[in-house]
Amino acid sequence: MANSVTLNDVARLAGVHPGTVSRVLSRPELVNSQTREKVIKAVEETGYVPNLAARHLAGGKSATIAIIVPDIMNPFFAAIAHSVQYTARRSERLVLFADCNSSAMEEREAIISLARNVDGIIVCAPVSDPNELAKAALGVPVVFVNSEGGKNTSVVIDQEAIIKLAIEHLMVLGHTNIAVVSGPRSFWSTKIRNKVLSNLIKSRRELNISLLKAVEPNFEGGKSCAKEIRSLRVTAVAAFNDLQALGVIVGLTGFGVGVPNEVSVVGSDGLPIGEIMIPSLTSIVAPLNRIGEVALELMDKRIHGESELLVKVSPYLIPRGSTAPC
Repeated sequence: MANSVTLNDVARLAGVHPGTVSRVLSRPELVNSQTREKVIKAVEETGYVPNLAARHLAGGKSATIAIIVPDIMNPFFAAIAHSVQYTARRSERLVLFADCNSSAMEEREAIISLARNVDGIIVCAPVSDPNELAKAALGVPVVFVNSEGGKNTSVVIDQEAIIKLAIEHLMVLGHTNIAVVSGPRSFWSTKIRNKVLSNLIKSRRELNISLLKAVEPNFEGGKSCAKEIRSLRVTAVAAFNDLQALGVIVGLTGFGVGVPNEVSVVGSDGLPIGEIMIPSLTSIVAPLNRIGEVALELMDKRIHGESELLVKVSPYLIPRGSTAPC
């Protein structure tokens, strides 16, 4: 079987040293064409599959990238992780996943443990202070997703654009009495969005914006806000993310409030589940595949000594069935 064939088996069949086989697989330009062809033919005949994790051991590297997420069950993080894995496989690198269960302690432990065995670490929406996590990595390059600050390398979604797109869409539909569901106070993105909202409230006198209490960025968090939203008699809601928005819709429906006939709802992230719901969810879409690709690009730059600190990805609006004219 292919997985039982070793590099030494290939070397014997090709009549070369095992190191030559390794060079053909990792740096073929360093081997003359005649020898390279013999090795490639031997690889094909034996069905040898290279061990990607071991390929760069001689150089002290593992050809492995780690990605840490607070909740792999959240489709937002799953989509980014999938994008990182897909992109990494094209350059024959392995990806290790760690779910820290939204725990600062588990996140830090994962950083310390993984740093010994990987070329770099991507941290999505860090629970801990990014500066502390970067120190815990002991020199291993770290790229943060959706966290900005300090001298850390980050790829972020433009949070200011998210809230502006949502509010402007609702205003175009004639909504001026709007509730905004907040995410957890500790989130970097929550702080940015609340600041933008504060400026909108001051500058747009025709708007009556109610910022609701901070709740978890999930379905249950959104659903828990339905009673308060109903009591405010607003005509529209901007949720922190899509999962929250879906919870708001289900909660309002349970109270007999029609969406979008009585209340319009906007989400954020652009998760596929929003498209198949009834009504389908209007959302501010974050290009999650691109975010994963950019994170890996930044990681490669860090590994090679470059230091591009921040890349901001722009979201865009997809209007669907959950919003309608006031």
